[in-house]
Amino acid sequence: MAVAFIFLGITAISVAMTFAAIAVQSAVRSYVAGEGYWSKAQRDAAFSLYRYGQTGDREYLRRFEESVAVPLGDRSARLELEKPESDRAVAVQGFLDGGNHPADVPSLIWLYRCCHRLPQLQRTITYWRGGDAHILEMQAVARELQREIESAWPSEIRISELLTRVEDLNDSVHPLEAAFTESLGETARQVSTLLMAFTLGTVFILVLLGTYLTLRIVRSVRSSEEQYRTLMHGASDGLIVIDTAKGLVREVNQYVERMIGRPANELIGVPWDSLFDAPVARPPVGAQQPAAQQAGLRTAGGGVVAVEVKCSATTWGDRPALLAILRDVSERLAVERQLRIATNAMENMTEAVVITDPRFQVVSVNGAFTAITGYTQAEVIGKVPAYLNMRAGDTRKLRRIVRALQRDGRWQGELNNVRKNGEAYPMRLSLASVPAEDGSIAHYVGIFSDNSAFRDYENRLKHLANHDMLTQLPNRAAFEEASARAIGRAAREGQRLALLFVDLDGFKPVNDNYGHTVGDHVLRTVSRRICDCLRATDLVARVGGDEFNVLLSELADERDAARLARTLLAAISEPIACGGHVVSLSASIGLSFYPDDATEFEALVTHADMAMYEAKGRGRNNFQVFSAQVSIAARTRLALVNGLRHAIERDQLHLQYQPYTDLASGRLLGVEALLRWSHPELGQVGPDRFIPLAEEIGVIDAISDWVLRTACAQAARWRADGLGDITMAVNLSPRNFWDPEMPGRVAGIIAETGWPASLLCLEITEGTIMGQQDPEASLQRLADLGVRLAVDDFGIGYSSLGSLRRFPVDILKIDRSFTQGIPENGDNLALVHTIISLGANLGLTVVAEGVETSAQHRTLLEAGCAQGQGYLYGKPMAAVEVEALLRGARISRDAALIG
Repeated sequence: MAVAFIFLGITAISVAMTFAAIAVQSAVRSYVAGEGYWSKAQRDAAFSLYRYGQTGDREYLRRFEESVAVPLGDRSARLELEKPESDRAVAVQGFLDGGNHPADVPSLIWLYRCCHRLPQLQRTITYWRGGDAHILEMQAVARELQREIESAWPSEIRISELLTRVEDLNDSVHPLEAAFTESLGETARQVSTLLMAFTLGTVFILVLLGTYLTLRIVRSVRSSEEQYRTLMHGASDGLIVIDTAKGLVREVNQYVERMIGRPANELIGVPWDSLFDAPVARPPVGAQQPAAQQAGLRTAGGGVVAVEVKCSATTWGDRPALLAILRDVSERLAVERQLRIATNAMENMTEAVVITDPRFQVVSVNGAFTAITGYTQAEVIGKVPAYLNMRAGDTRKLRRIVRALQRDGRWQGELNNVRKNGEAYPMRLSLASVPAEDGSIAHYVGIFSDNSAFRDYENRLKHLANHDMLTQLPNRAAFEEASARAIGRAAREGQRLALLFVDLDGFKPVNDNYGHTVGDHVLRTVSRRICDCLRATDLVARVGGDEFNVLLSELADERDAARLARTLLAAISEPIACGGHVVSLSASIGLSFYPDDATEFEALVTHADMAMYEAKGRGRNNFQVFSAQVSIAARTRLALVNGLRHAIERDQLHLQYQPYTDLASGRLLGVEALLRWSHPELGQVGPDRFIPLAEEIGVIDAISDWVLRTACAQAARWRADGLGDITMAVNLSPRNFWDPEMPGRVAGIIAETGWPASLLCLEITEGTIMGQQDPEASLQRLADLGVRLAVDDFGIGYSSLGSLRRFPVDILKIDRSFTQGIPENGDNLALVHTIISLGANLGLTVVAEGVETSAQHRTLLEAGCAQGQGYLYGKPMAAVEVEALLRGARISRDAALIG
């Protein structure tokens, strides 16, 4: 019984001790579990903070704050329990925040309160307290890292330093964790030893103790396995265990499964190198710090994930192994790639980019900055940029720029600057401020380009807008503007001005006959000659196709302007050689004076224009000064021009017909249609007055067609009335002859009126024929219609025998100026004989114009002239008078006149 009581007592004591031991062990287990949570949370916190520093992703910062709350919770519980009057609720909440299971919290509090003064636990608590400094410092590093990353211009160097500190803190806390764990283990072992001492007396106690120890070992193993699984599969990096000897995969965590896209059972046992697109180097033997290397991890879908691999030696059971830590760096590489793209884009921009600090001191520039300014990056770092190195006169503009930056945060405009080599250049500059987090200015960014090409282009456009492209003389607008200033200056200073209106005579045939290349050369040459005759104070402009204006300033009297006009006439009349041709021109010049003739620019030009037309009307190649008579003549000309535009539709044009006869028989051979204009105010206007105007204003084609159609229709009516067939002669103006469409219009009128082409004679003056570049072609186009061609006014156009042989002409008409001088004027008589002889040799009919006396008739007949035309045979007459002649069948001649 005693033994039984003793046994029972021992048993009771053993049971009590066992229960006490179980309580202590349970509390110790809770601390061990808490240490596991603390250790894992610390590692997760360090890892998340490190990833946040690498990526800047706030999700990692959130994970860090979540992880670091675990050790901080344990710390708050410990600090509360150390108080003399601790608050249990605060301690409970602290352990719960530390990730401890609610069921373990009472044991944790009991053990700390009851046993914290024991030497064994004192050492453990010391290690615990030692970890606080690391956690608090890691929090401080996190705050500094957050400020740096979220700043406007994060420093990669500072971030790298902080990340290194994170690694150091993570590494330095490991010994404390190990010591803490070891201390807890030591405490547990001492408790176990105490229990074994109490159970040595009895097998039961030993059995119980053995059973307890066995259970404890099993529990510890399971806890370790659980910790391993938690560590292995809860890690935020990929973990792979490799058999060192065979190079086969032994274990992978869930992160690797997710990255590859294959379950662990498919990966275990496969060769390690087959997981990557290229072999991964193993760490050298004895390496303390695993080196990171980049690799491409193959995925189940055939893709490749960029990973950073760190391999370190370990053991797997009793066999050597490698532990590979894989970190997905795809996101980091993408960020780095974007940074490289941005850097390359900035470096390869054609515009210069310069970044400064708030004091405008250069922080960075790109290559275009050096190319434009000539300054290298080393020469400008820390200095004020070149575009702010303005001259003293530009300081006000600089202040305006700075105010705009402070007010608006940006400025854009153009500045003049100087390169390193001293060359000045314009620049187009855009400035913008970059704010810091606190709203202050962190940096200024300037982008500028060399604006020289644009400025040159702009100047070129201005030049083109104010100058004639062909001659480079000022155009009408520029001349008007400059003349207005000159008139204003003359008004203030009491000076006189002269405006000269210069118009080239006969320039259009140059273009028509020789082409626009020759015409352009002629205009440029004339422009240079005009400029050579002027003073530096005079103005000149090309205001039309062949028209120039000259403004003479500081004029003493009108004789100065007259002398210049004569000089210009002489200079312009000099022959101009171009492209194998020699062109001779003349000019007509009109002058008006300020303030005598007008005080406004437009009026001066108008009056000079009137005087110029007066010069043309007086034979050209002369100058005329504006006067009242000139104004009257100009108004008359204007009336002619205005009336001529409507003469056909108002039925003001009519034809008269002058007969020409056979000199020997007196038979009527044909008539020449002569155009007349009955102006309602000016009366009868001769063709010598209005035909040049018609050519000038562009109505000659309509008038010529009307004449040709009316004449052919009249001849057709005479024929229809049985009055016989006669030749109808119609004159062609120079413009008609040069017009390549004229043959087509003639053919159309012939077809329209039904008049035979063989009975139509087209008369062209010798001067018109010889003034064209290729008269033979023009004549041939008309001859191909079947009409007869007559050279009118022959003898004054310097035709050669050779040219007449080539021309498809039928008739030569001797100019009246030669006919009227015979027989008394021997020179005229000799010339008439020559023309008649020339016509006979070429087989051409010769018609003498202007025959007015019987002596002229006899002389021409004796010389062999076949036909004549003049007042002797009939003046120009109406169609009804011609009809009377035709009905008489023969012209009645006064025998006394003929005989």
